[in-house]
Amino acid sequence: MNVDSHDIPVARPPAKIIPLFRDRWLLGDSPQPGAQIEHARHFLKVTLPAVPVAVFTMAFLICYFVSASDATKSGHTIDPTPAIIGSVTITTIISALCMSIYQGFRHVAGLRDD
Repeated sequence: MNVDSHDIPVARPPAKIIPLFRDRWLLGDSPQPGAQIEHARHFLKVTLPAVPVAVFTMAFLICYFVSASDATKSGHTIDPTPAIIGSVTITTIISALCMSIYQGFRHVAGLRDD
């Protein structure tokens, strides 16, 4: 039996190998929409407080290293006060931004204050 490669039926993969349901959330096909909002609230509640901690750490280290390199070049002592003041200021601004993001999410999601 002579079989050409053109004679064998081959199943073609669908056009979308990975189905995309990007419009599903608009249509409300979710089986439990409250559960998704609760998962999103928990995610934001856990991750948003980590942002100011990371900002404080990075801002303090950068400011301290810059002031330390300047102090060692000129022969002065290293003063961490400007680094801590700058870091606290930046962290306060970022913390206020994170709180407003969380409150905005709660407002948009229609969650009441507990």
